[in-house]
Amino acid sequence: MNLKIMVIIHYCFNLKCLNSDPRTFELIKREIDARNWFLLCNSINSKESEWVQREVNYIKNLLPKKNYEELDLNSSWEEQKQIIENCEKSDDFYRI
Repeated sequence: MNLKIMVIIHYCFNLKCLNSDPRTFELIKREIDARNWFLLCNSINSKESEWVQREVNYIKNLLPKKNYEELDLNSSWEEQKQIIENCEKSDDFYRI
C-alpha cells in the first residue's frame, strides 16, 4: 500500500542545526518530494524563518501536484479546526 503522508511544517523556534550547506535544503526537498499533503502551521516565527519560506516556496512551485493548506495559529480555534477538518475529507490525507 502506498501511503501518502502529510508533513506539518511548524517552527516555533529557530533551528540552530540548519545551516547554509546546500545539502541541507536538498535533503528537505527530497522529503517534500516524497509527500503529498502539507499543512503549514503559520505563526510569527514561521513567517520570519528563512527555512520555512524556502520550503513553502518549493512546495508552492509543485502545485497542483501537491496539496497545501495554511493554518494561521493566531486565528480562532474554530477556524483552525475547520481547516483541519477540510483536510481530513481528502482521500489521501493521513493524520500522524
